[in-house]
Amino acid sequence: YMERMKFLSGHAFNDCIYLVPTTYPAIVEYDSATGEICYYDGWIKEIAKECDKGFFRKSCMAGEKIYMPGALGNFVLEFDVDTKRHRIFRVGGEKCAYSSICRKGELFWLSPRSKGPVVAWNPHTGKWREYWDFPDNYTPCLCSFSDIVCFGDCLYCTPMYGGVLIRITDAGKMQEYPLPGNREAKDLIPCIVRNEMYLFSMPENEFLIIDLQTIFGYPCSKSRQYNSLQSRSVNQI
Repeated sequence: YMERMKFLSGHAFNDCIYLVPTTYPAIVEYDSATGEICYYDGWIKEIAKECDKGFFRKSCMAGEKIYMPGALGNFVLEFDVDTKRHRIFRVGGEKCAYSSICRKGELFWLSPRSKGPVVAWNPHTGKWREYWDFPDNYTPCLCSFSDIVCFGDCLYCTPMYGGVLIRITDAGKMQEYPLPGNREAKDLIPCIVRNEMYLFSMPENEFLIIDLQTIFGYPCSKSRQYNSLQSRSVNQI
């Protein structure tokens, strides 16, 4: 594995922390109460041919299960932190590989790591749907998106090198979401706090802030008078 890229996401459940591997050959469980560390790698042999250069990027947790979409293949690994059992689901067509996953209602939404589609997936029925109707300015590439997050009533695909921040409506329509000041939409890392989404722009060294209340026309509190999308230099915070 690549020592500089062991893990990219993790989840807390009770006293334990679960590290989701990017290249490390196991899911790692750390018990913060006892200091015990356990490793789970029984799933590797089932996807070894598809993951010779890496496993997962971003993952999400629903109840007692962690869902990890394949970064190099069209599958999702489900790991139950209670039973320690795993299942592998085939999700999307052969062109699919994923950068991230999030949950909205009964569906999980997956953003493409490469040139494939956004995919909506129901793990209970096993059905999935591909969405290819990207905005005209979107340029697919090997590392198109860094993440997908649910914010308000919409989903947002944040770009790594795809160059466009995309909003997906309930109807599945994908729209380009403009950034202020004609900024380049690349290398954006999202974080949601209450009613605001912070997008850290690595090239610009700024936070771009989307305010949920302003988007939908509700008044902001007096201490948070932001535009629907504005920026702050990180070194000024």
